[in-house]
Amino acid sequence: MSGHEGMEATKRYNESSNSNWSRIEINRVIKQEEQRAYYIELPFEVPEQTEMIHVSMEYTPLGEGAVTIDLGICSPERVRGWSGGARKEFYVGLEKATPGYLPGPLNKGIWHILLGAYRIPSAGCEVKVHIRCEHMVKRWLKGDLHSHTQHSDGTYTLQEAGEIMEQLGCDFIATTDHNTVSQNFAHPKESRLVFIPGIELTTNRGHINFLGVADPVKDFRVRQSEDMAEHIQAAKEQDAKVVLNHPHCEFCPWEWGFEHDYDWVEVWNGPWTDRNQRALDWWQEQLASGRRLVAVGGSDVHRPHIYIKHAMPTTWVYSESRTVHGILQGIGQGHVFLSYSPDGPIIEHTIGSFMIGDCIEGEEGEQRKEPAKGQVKEQAQEKVNEQSKEQLTEQLNEQTREQVNEQSEKQLASQLDVPVNDTCRNPSAVVSNLTLSNVMAGDQIKIISDVGVEEVVEVVVSGELHYSWELKNRKFYRIEVWRYFDEVKLTLLAAMSNPIYLRNMEH
Repeated sequence: MSGHEGMEATKRYNESSNSNWSRIEINRVIKQEEQRAYYIELPFEVPEQTEMIHVSMEYTPLGEGAVTIDLGICSPERVRGWSGGARKEFYVGLEKATPGYLPGPLNKGIWHILLGAYRIPSAGCEVKVHIRCEHMVKRWLKGDLHSHTQHSDGTYTLQEAGEIMEQLGCDFIATTDHNTVSQNFAHPKESRLVFIPGIELTTNRGHINFLGVADPVKDFRVRQSEDMAEHIQAAKEQDAKVVLNHPHCEFCPWEWGFEHDYDWVEVWNGPWTDRNQRALDWWQEQLASGRRLVAVGGSDVHRPHIYIKHAMPTTWVYSESRTVHGILQGIGQGHVFLSYSPDGPIIEHTIGSFMIGDCIEGEEGEQRKEPAKGQVKEQAQEKVNEQSKEQLTEQLNEQTREQVNEQSEKQLASQLDVPVNDTCRNPSAVVSNLTLSNVMAGDQIKIISDVGVEEVVEVVVSGELHYSWELKNRKFYRIEVWRYFDEVKLTLLAAMSNPIYLRNMEH
């Protein structure tokens, strides 16, 4: 039966749609005589910028007798999958798909659900097909960039690791086993979790992650610095991203030299300890010197442990798609903040239309024109209510502030095109806005620039905090959230952001 004939015999209902997804329900009565032709096509339209298609089917006999309907899908170019009578649902994504189906481009156009009328009772049957097209929408995704499994010295299977991450509500995990890539060819096909292929190149003088490529190096052995340089070059030629792991660890620090061509640095490895503080201090020095370097985190989990757990810390990435490519691209843009767990705290830091990782001055900043609205939540960032404005104005008026350098202020205001914020003492100043979610009373919020800690704000009421401040003549601003954890009787880092850069800095 052709697509047009299927359309005439079909009732279509657009159930609902929004910016994130669209849903279609197709009802089709199949008569017993259609067994002879067997194949039935049900056309539907895939919109632009589709990230995933999920299909489920149910059928009901219209009389006595058993029913068996086979299921598959066709793109405009080819059959993209067929599961016969073995499945009643499947998904097809850009990088992953249900076994029996092909991942790949989800081009706009007329696709077809492919039914097989294998066994139809004499009175026929009714089939309902539910189609959900998830759109490629920029949003925050969360996961773990450093983990180990049974493929090296961990005890978790890949299936177990994936299930744990899904239970935590996470979106991705990087499988970075020591000096092996076998895990990258065994990622669970059924899981909706994004598995980022990786390897932790492990040497006696430091560890380094290669992310995004299944087989980045053919030989992991490193005897001298030149070998490390060759491995990094080989991995980068395949578009792998290179991460220095726990560079200031007391057991396995990075001793190959910081002149190597790495992309990012892991400043937060597992529970917050002195080794992480040393890495954070070193990173701050790099930023203050004018360097632009993305900070990431990872649990480095190997086995069940009271403190070392999956997604502790959690890396949050503002990504254009729920794919390996989209996630790594978002990290490369610096759109990253870290929290001690998947529940946050959640950091939203903006300056005008610029968000975490953006550079206001120069070409990169100019490319980001759309508002950085509601990056963590699905709705736009809330405005500070009038009561909060009055309280904040009073707080700001009590503090002595440096005047923003007039020339820098004019340049920033021109590039940002931001409105005057009436919470500021200086009515012409450019303002940085901060919204924190899942904070607790007593948390200490540090606003940090290239000159160090500019302000410390204490959270009074648990939940959500809004805060604004005038920009000074600085290279960048970033955020840290510190919390007292009663379980260990210590004040530890609970969340941190990458900077918003106010000037062009060296990569």
